[in-house]
Amino acid sequence: MRIIDITVPLKPAMACFPGTPCPEFKELRNLAKDGKEIWEFGMTTITGTHMEAPSHSIRGGTTIDHIDLMKCLGPCEVVDVTGKDGLISISEVQHLKTPRVLFKTGNSSFIREDKFYDDFTALSLEAAETLVKNGVTLVGLDYYGVERRGSLEHPVHKAFFKAGVIVVVGLDLSEVAPGFYTLMALPLKLTGLDGSPCRAVLIAED
Repeated sequence: MRIIDITVPLKPAMACFPGTPCPEFKELRNLAKDGKEIWEFGMTTITGTHMEAPSHSIRGGTTIDHIDLMKCLGPCEVVDVTGKDGLISISEVQHLKTPRVLFKTGNSSFIREDKFYDDFTALSLEAAETLVKNGVTLVGLDYYGVERRGSLEHPVHKAFFKAGVIVVVGLDLSEVAPGFYTLMALPLKLTGLDGSPCRAVLIAED
């Protein structure tokens, strides 16, 4: 068994979604001076590798502390669509029926960079609706959004959230081969909030 960490490291100088602050770290206690080390950190719910709850886009939607954790753990397929730029379409998803699907796109070539890229590859609404129809319960992408910037009505988010599909973004799949794994991606239990950073790993059976 092999564990592959697909979580983006959290740090002050990292790519953050435009309009949101990057993490801030502040030392409160120093080991040499105080005998113990304590740090304070501040960040948004959509920083780094994170999970989004329905309340992120739907008024009155389920908050992150009520996410069905059974959907966050189990069989997963990593699908390589690195040759697809712009939008992932129906043709790339119509055959997918594994409960959890992670898309490795061209985004993986810059997911580790501290610069934010506006033209990241994302899912089309038609692809999202097809995944819902196929019974997929969790969808992950290798950048900080599941749909392209400028989608003011957030149709892809709403298609997933209304169907109870969990969305995880900011995954580092740069060194992950396509295939089948076991996924573990658990959010913090943040009361009443729209999302949470999470530690995501894939378990490979060697």
